[in-house]
Amino acid sequence: MDYSRIPKLDNCDEKKLWDNALIVFDTSAICALYNLTLHYRQVVITILKHLHNRIWIPYQVLSEYKKNRKKAICNPITEKYAKLSSIIENKFVQEVRKQIEIWGQNVYFHPYIDSDKLALIKTEVESANSHIRVIKETINNQYEKRKEEIKAIVDNDELSDFVDSIDTGSELSFKQIYEIILEGDYRYRHQIPPGYEDTKGKEGIQKFGDLIIWKEIIKQAQTTQKDIIFICNDFQKGDWYIPKSNTPRIELISEFQESSNKKIWFYTIEGFISKLQEYFKSATPML
Repeated sequence: MDYSRIPKLDNCDEKKLWDNALIVFDTSAICALYNLTLHYRQVVITILKHLHNRIWIPYQVLSEYKKNRKKAICNPITEKYAKLSSIIENKFVQEVRKQIEIWGQNVYFHPYIDSDKLALIKTEVESANSHIRVIKETINNQYEKRKEEIKAIVDNDELSDFVDSIDTGSELSFKQIYEIILEGDYRYRHQIPPGYEDTKGKEGIQKFGDLIIWKEIIKQAQTTQKDIIFICNDFQKGDWYIPKSNTPRIELISEFQESSNKKIWFYTIEGFISKLQEYFKSATPML
């Protein structure tokens, strides 16, 4: 087996997957749905309800999701909207005013500004200030509005209700987890995917969460004899996807096929939504 080979999925095989495969979500993919706007989240959930009987979630994913749900809901505030604070708090006008004062006092040494140009700068910066103030106020008002909308999801969470309604895996026994940890210790030392990148920031059993999920998915494919569409948003981690691509690691594709005699393909949440548009837009024209 050439493990440097890049796996490919032709259109025919992909169509077969979307017609019949079991759809499995990773924790990262479920949580990423909270980054969608209310409209698009509701549209996606509507389609997922249509696919209800084809969706399955590993027990480990359900456990991680429940643990991280509130953090995932607030993620757009803490990681995305928070970046706007640098714009809202920008002190450009104040800094230019200070510099204008320095330029006005400095007529003998470099750097200096010609008096007519300095007068122009004074006029323009005050004109710009009124426009900047409107921009800042608009951004801030919109930010506060979105914050309240996002916080409200905690108490009215349609996605959580949907997750509670679908089929999930059973909790593994201590013996099963112990065996996965023993295998995982070897796999991680030799950087055999998935999960070895979790050794950097997790402790104990948590380090082996991705491998536990992977083993659950293989077992489910063996039990149901179904191909798998796996929605995994950890595309920045080299232990799921080939670095700097949305293409799954060939080792994972090979292991899955050899273990279950079934096929699997990976999609990020963006790729998944794109395929929903392609295959189910007639059911939900608003997507």
